[in-house]
Amino acid sequence: MRAFFILFTIVLGQSLVFAQTTGPEKGHLIIAGGVLKDKAVFDKFIELAGGSDSHIVVIPTAGGYEVTEEAIERLTQEWINRGASKVSILHTTNPDESNQ
Repeated sequence: MRAFFILFTIVLGQSLVFAQTTGPEKGHLIIAGGVLKDKAVFDKFIELAGGSDSHIVVIPTAGGYEVTEEAIERLTQEWINRGASKVSILHTTNPDESNQ
């Protein structure tokens, strides 16, 4: 049992040392599947982003592979109507594009 605990501690320690992260050290990710309509969620999202002057990036994956210009305009306008001033829509199935 003691050998198992020591081995577990070593493996856990290595995974923490070699763990890689991407993105900012501090930040927020809100996952809201489907149709987001709750004003409280919009408000909290904008608050966590730093307020209405912050840049909001919406990633509409629930719509599948095809997101039309009409859908992009509707999403952008919906966020603006909820209080966001800078909104970008990022929809891609290409990892290289999404990682830019």
